[in-house]
Amino acid sequence: MGIHTHTVSSPLYQQSNRLAERFVQSVKKMLSKSKQDGKDPYIAMLKYRNTPLENLDSPARLLMNRRLRTTIPTIKNRLKPKCDKSSKPLPELQPNDTIRFQHNPKGKWDHGTAVRNNITPNSYVIETPEGQIFIRNRKYLLKTKENKVEQTSLEEAN
Repeated sequence: MGIHTHTVSSPLYQQSNRLAERFVQSVKKMLSKSKQDGKDPYIAMLKYRNTPLENLDSPARLLMNRRLRTTIPTIKNRLKPKCDKSSKPLPELQPNDTIRFQHNPKGKWDHGTAVRNNITPNSYVIETPEGQIFIRNRKYLLKTKENKVEQTSLEEAN
């Protein structure tokens, strides 16, 4: 699966976000059909989540990396998530650690300082030498032994 870019649509103009609108239309149609047929709408949603998309895995597989248990019999080991056995946990960062961080997965590495752990797991609040604050996943942070880049004032820059 390739890297996807996040594209935002215009606020208050639903037509610009065709994929989301199509999804809403499909769900409404599915729910009204299950009500009309006297079937359980939750089973209809479960079937939708387990159905592979065009050129992609199912929504459940994309979200949880596993198949969901349905009314159709299946082998139990297919319900287990696939784990990346080659991955290992990254060491925790400490406040004031000098780091490099990426703005996006293919972006350049910029200087920063770890300020503190964020509320969410593997997430850190970082500060750039210019004073900007970012929150990044540990995956996009690289601890360095470089000297801390000091904050520059506007007078020094001129």
